[in-house]
Amino acid sequence: MSVEENKELIREYLRDGNSIKGDSSRFNAFFSKYYSPSIVAHQTTGEIDSTKYQQYLQGMFTAFPDTEFTMDDIIAEEDKVVFRSSWSGTHKSELQGIPPTGKKVTVKGIIINKITDGKIVELWSISDSLGLMQQLGVIPSNE
Repeated sequence: MSVEENKELIREYLRDGNSIKGDSSRFNAFFSKYYSPSIVAHQTTGEIDSTKYQQYLQGMFTAFPDTEFTMDDIIAEEDKVVFRSSWSGTHKSELQGIPPTGKKVTVKGIIINKITDGKIVELWSISDSLGLMQQLGVIPSNE
C-alpha cells in the first residue's frame, strides 16, 4: 500500500471506531478489519499480544460506549502512520476495577502504526492515562 493509502486506512479506522457505540459485534468486526491476528502493541505498561490488546480495546469501548475520536494530526512515511488524536466518552461501565462514574472525559494520545497488507501489525501507543484518572476522580487533580 502507498503512504496515502495507509493514511486513509487510519482515517477510516477512526471513523469506524466512532460507530461502535458499545456494540460488541461491531467491535469484533472492527478489530478483525484493521488489526493483524499477530499484532504486537507496545504501550507504556509494556508489550502485549493480539488477544490482550483486543481485550484492552474492548474494555475501553465497553467502559466508554459513546467513544468519539478526533484526529488532530497525521504523518506517514513508508509503512508507518503516526497520528495525534483525542477521544472522549462517558464512563458508563467498569474500567480496570473502577466502577462507572458517569463522568465525561477527553484523553489525548499519539499512536504509531506499522501497516502491512492493509492491517496494523504493530503499534506504539502513548496516552494521557494520568489525565484520564484525574477526570474520573480516581487521582486528585492539581486544579
